[in-house]
Amino acid sequence: MGKEIISKIDTKKFAIIILVLASFYIIVFQKTNIGFQAGHNGFLSSHGITIAKNLSSKHNFLMFHKMSLDKEGNSIYSAYNSFPITTFAIIKLSMLPFPDNLSNQIFIARKIILLFFCSGMFIAFFIFFEFTKKALLSLSVVLFSYSSFYLTFYNDMIFNDVMTLFACLLIVYGFIIYSKYGKFKQLIVKVLIGISFGWQVYALLFPYIAIDFFIKIKNERSIKAVFKSNLFKLAIIAFIYGTVLLGINLVNEQKMTGNSFKELSTFKSAKIRLGADDELNREFQSKLSWGNFIFQQTDRIFHTIVPHGIFSITNNNKSVKNIKRVFVLLSLLFCSIFIYYSKERQLLITLFSFGFIWSFPMRHFTFFHNFQSIYYIGISMIFYLALIKSISKLKHSYYYIFYVLLFSLITFYYSNNILNRSKIRYSQSNNWITNDFQNIYDKIGKGNTIFIDGEYSTIAGGRHAVAFYLSGNYIQDKIESSEYII
Repeated sequence: MGKEIISKIDTKKFAIIILVLASFYIIVFQKTNIGFQAGHNGFLSSHGITIAKNLSSKHNFLMFHKMSLDKEGNSIYSAYNSFPITTFAIIKLSMLPFPDNLSNQIFIARKIILLFFCSGMFIAFFIFFEFTKKALLSLSVVLFSYSSFYLTFYNDMIFNDVMTLFACLLIVYGFIIYSKYGKFKQLIVKVLIGISFGWQVYALLFPYIAIDFFIKIKNERSIKAVFKSNLFKLAIIAFIYGTVLLGINLVNEQKMTGNSFKELSTFKSAKIRLGADDELNREFQSKLSWGNFIFQQTDRIFHTIVPHGIFSITNNNKSVKNIKRVFVLLSLLFCSIFIYYSKERQLLITLFSFGFIWSFPMRHFTFFHNFQSIYYIGISMIFYLALIKSISKLKHSYYYIFYVLLFSLITFYYSNNILNRSKIRYSQSNNWITNDFQNIYDKIGKGNTIFIDGEYSTIAGGRHAVAFYLSGNYIQDKIESSEYII
């Protein structure tokens, strides 16, 4: 009887219905913050939505977050042109129906991000369903993995990260379809889409392609096999496409700002991220040491694996930190053993190493941005896949996977509900600020010069919130050159 019941619900169709319901719960019932709170979520959300809102043919589709006028009346742009334009263009398109309503612009932008968040869950399910052909197992892995603090807290952050995570999972799905069915053209399309969303994709492509090269050299005893392979062609295509996208950004920024290439925002950003900024290195020398960084990443991996509903991120005294480190060490060892005995070793190694390959070379960036921990999701997925499969070998019960699914659903709901309650608490004051700036915007419109009599980066919550609220106006550094004072 038990076997019959489980066989009826252990289907792709049933799992998709559960994912649809989970997505509906998140998109419809999660509190939408119509403003920008302090901290990373508000900082990046205000930044991303400002970049998106400023995209227009008038400014040659330059990505920037603030503009001002010099003495001659020329526009000076504070450019942030380091990323592919795709994600910001999608956000811009979503806001077009609400050209003068600030609240609706924020609301729809957050819903678009949540839509990509939920779409990532579907792609993750398809990955593990192809891998295991077990719907309830795959669904449970996804629900547990999407219950971490970082994913539940940052699931509506208006920047490119949630969208890029979706793109990365899309590429992983492309890998498994290519390895099983040989659909190379489909893989190329997925990779090009992924690169169009964010550079993090390269940290995913590198291990998968490198492992393929190693296997070919080992098996065929010739490097020529590498040059003839499909994945070598893919590497060339990915490199050229990314270079073209970045080149377009650089040329456009140079044209619009008049700066030399060394002064462009992309180069300044790369200098900081790659640890070539001497001033930053001196200021944060102790924090950026490898030992301190590794301990920090250990803590983040712990909260990527363990659902927020089970273990709060605020529980962080010394003894707890030591427990976390031991847990992560054992978890990584457990995952490594599982990968070693798996038939899909190449794919699992790629998922496992992806977060490390992105975070560690970029430690001068990832150290200060905990939301980058969402890219450790591969570790979490492998951990739950290995754990559920390992326990199932010990407990031969037809109902076992049903209990696992039930626990994963409760965990997913409880973890998201906890974070949702916190979003409700701080959203009210942010909504008031948005309403205040709506009144200002309705009175003065666009094209004005404005002086901010206060701390620009904090008076409206998120660091770039003022620039969003007053988009289309010129934010001046001196009161003498301004028509309005706020």
